[in-house]
Amino acid sequence: MILDTTLSTENTINPKDDSLTGLKIMKCGKCGKDTPDGMRFCGNCGCELESPAVTQDAARYRHCVTCGRAISWDANACQYCGHDFRAKPPSKGSNGDPLLIGSIFSILAGIVSIMLVAVINMDGAGPSNAEMLVSAMMYVFAGLAIIGGLSSLARVSYPLSVFGAACSIFGPGFFFGIPALVLTAKSSETFEKG
Repeated sequence: MILDTTLSTENTINPKDDSLTGLKIMKCGKCGKDTPDGMRFCGNCGCELESPAVTQDAARYRHCVTCGRAISWDANACQYCGHDFRAKPPSKGSNGDPLLIGSIFSILAGIVSIMLVAVINMDGAGPSNAEMLVSAMMYVFAGLAIIGGLSSLARVSYPLSVFGAACSIFGPGFFFGIPALVLTAKSSETFEKG
């Protein structure tokens, strides 16, 4: 038996319909064996098959990105796996988690308030009763700001987190408290998910 090692330049596909299975069957241009439609190589001789020209009917379909099956070009969802093509992918370059940033700002506002009130009270003269009362209130607000920030980090209680962020405004660290309150209030749906 002599093997023909010459390569045929005629590796074209001649598609035909198989009426029993409904699949398109193609013949290899080199060995003549039947090959299912869509194959790149012949299952018998291994030569690469050329794809037939795309017909107008075939151009009306696309493949699902999830399951790979052919679906109509104008379909909004895959009828096989349910992948929704209308859903938008998450945007790159998002601004991060607003609740995380808000809770960090709330904690910072509390710490800065405690430090500034301590520095203010370090002057040589003894504080008056009114100054002591104001300082005590600032310490309480700073402590509540820190507790609210920690509550936000743990996603424990939305009302406590907003209350703590609101308390952070009433101290010397208010410049951290304002964005803390805005970002924490904006993140109400984060607590509902968790």
